[in-house]
Amino acid sequence: MGYGLAVYAVDLDAVAAACGSGDDKVRRMISGRFRRDIYSTNDQLGWSNDRGADSVFEAIRHLIMGADDMRLPGAMYGYAYKYIIEFHGRFLANDRFMPARQSWVSETIQPQLAAAGVALNLDALYYGGAPVSFPSPDDFPGYGCWRRDAIAAALPILRAQPDLSPELAQIADWLSQAAAENKDLAAFYH
Repeated sequence: MGYGLAVYAVDLDAVAAACGSGDDKVRRMISGRFRRDIYSTNDQLGWSNDRGADSVFEAIRHLIMGADDMRLPGAMYGYAYKYIIEFHGRFLANDRFMPARQSWVSETIQPQLAAAGVALNLDALYYGGAPVSFPSPDDFPGYGCWRRDAIAAALPILRAQPDLSPELAQIADWLSQAAAENKDLAAFYH
């Protein structure tokens, strides 16, 4: 399948408020809704699915409940953060960016975006960070975001461009959907 970018329209302020909230109901809802996917992620990466063991489940608990000691590998927190984003957000079509290596996007699509006069940086979606603090992964997943104000500034510029490439058209669609819902965009590269 290859590496690619998964993009979500989401209220990042709501995500930041959930992290550290101590809301065990939200933690249980996230872990329950994505149980099979989390089991699969843990299995694929050689992590345990045992209750209380180092896993994505435990990383979700740390993030939501506000653990003082975030001692797990950064990748576990990265995937836990992805499930928190999925819980609060909505997945957007990404067929132009799945699969798509980050180097190709940086070297081919970012220059098109810049030539259109759009100030958004695609690398920020790959490795721009999260609005909450947790240990960074050594490798995957990459994660980043574009905030509402940047989306609002970029959207009219991109909409005014004739003959967008399929990739820029998909980016314009992401921006349109996020703006229509008054949401931010969060993305994961894995």
